[in-house]
Amino acid sequence: MDNEFTDMGKELVEQSKEVSTARGIMDELFPYIYVASRRMSLRAISRWLEENKNVKISHVSISKALKDSESYFIKVLEEIVPPARFLADQGEISIETILFDADALDYVIQTKFRQQPEPNDKAGWTLYYEGDTAGYILENCWFNLPEEFRAECKRFGQIINEEDYDEEGFVRLNHNSEASENEVEHAE
Repeated sequence: MDNEFTDMGKELVEQSKEVSTARGIMDELFPYIYVASRRMSLRAISRWLEENKNVKISHVSISKALKDSESYFIKVLEEIVPPARFLADQGEISIETILFDADALDYVIQTKFRQQPEPNDKAGWTLYYEGDTAGYILENCWFNLPEEFRAECKRFGQIINEEDYDEEGFVRLNHNSEASENEVEHAE
């Protein structure tokens, strides 16, 4: 093998370690990209990510994600609704209240899960850990998402209701909600 190609290949591998690409990142960044797309062009978002965070996501990839926004909202809700349902059941309040009222979430966590059970109470410890985990997910994942994104999740309210889950706990897709193509088009 030619040394010139070997050196070129090594540089390519080094560069690939330094630059993040869209693979897998879009799922994590989608809520933020969605909100930013209301104020910035898709090219500006792409450029900002590359220049400031060394993340390469093309404006075309962003456009595709925004046009398929329903699937991204559903992915987020599939992760968030089960712990929200658990906490809502424990607090005897609605899932919507847990999801959209941080004070209600805090109240349920403080009253139901901050007191540790007796050392030999296995069921109590199981409940305690489930509540602690559910609270952590909502406090650190859901409530850290942009408020505008969380508010937009309300249009997928049918997903939040129990009847929209199959026997295995997965969301039944309902394509009655309309993703606004105007939002995507104006952002390009």
